[in-house]
Amino acid sequence: LQRSITEPLTALATLSHRISRERDYHIRAPVDSVGEIGVLARNFNEMLTQIQTHDDALASELAERRRAEERLDKLAHYDTVTGLPNRYYFNERLLSVVTRAFRFDEPAGLMFLDIDNFKTINDTLGHHVGDELLREVAKRLQKTLRQGDIVCRIGGDEFAIILENLSDAAQADLIARKCIE
Repeated sequence: LQRSITEPLTALATLSHRISRERDYHIRAPVDSVGEIGVLARNFNEMLTQIQTHDDALASELAERRRAEERLDKLAHYDTVTGLPNRYYFNERLLSVVTRAFRFDEPAGLMFLDIDNFKTINDTLGHHVGDELLREVAKRLQKTLRQGDIVCRIGGDEFAIILENLSDAAQADLIARKCIE
């Protein structure tokens, strides 16, 4: 009688410890009897099912929260029209580049560009054409710049370019000419 009670309880305790250690709530206790031990095992399995359901719901909620945070971060740091980094990103990055340039005595460059008569384009051809022009300018600037240079849309028809790892001012002048072309 003692063995028929003690062995199932010991097995249930061992299983409980394993589940806690592995955090695997898919494991279930075997239900071998219809008596009190069987009721205990069924209740234990029901509790595991509830824990598993809550654990899965929490994992799903956390994944959705991460996706929402990533979307918010993208909205906070990138322009929705061009996909370029925005003014907020630009300000953060510029501070970092200037700090590093002074600390290591490395030259860096900063260029501002705007599109002449952009308001006229928006007013006469519509904002959808203006947006397409902004996307095309962004694409061309990205193709023109060196890898590691950063182009940002800082507002309206204004773009800023941060140049790092410059050998001298002549290199910045060359990059500026390419952008204008």
